[in-house]
Amino acid sequence: MPAATSQGGVIAQRALAIWPRLDQRTLAGCGHDSRLIATYVASRTSLPIETIVALLEEADQEPSLFYG
Repeated sequence: MPAATSQGGVIAQRALAIWPRLDQRTLAGCGHDSRLIATYVASRTSLPIETIVALLEEADQEPSLFYG
């Protein structure tokens, strides 16, 4: 996930905002890799890894407007 690694700690901060009880040391050990963070979060929740990655990276995408 190159987009996640280039953002510094934004992904980790977002994970803490969504799941505030995450262990910050373990989260720091994941680096800035959204897949590693998602694997850690998945061990503590019932959400699949793909869903967690989508939640963590969702705000990185530009909002699109659709006037159908």
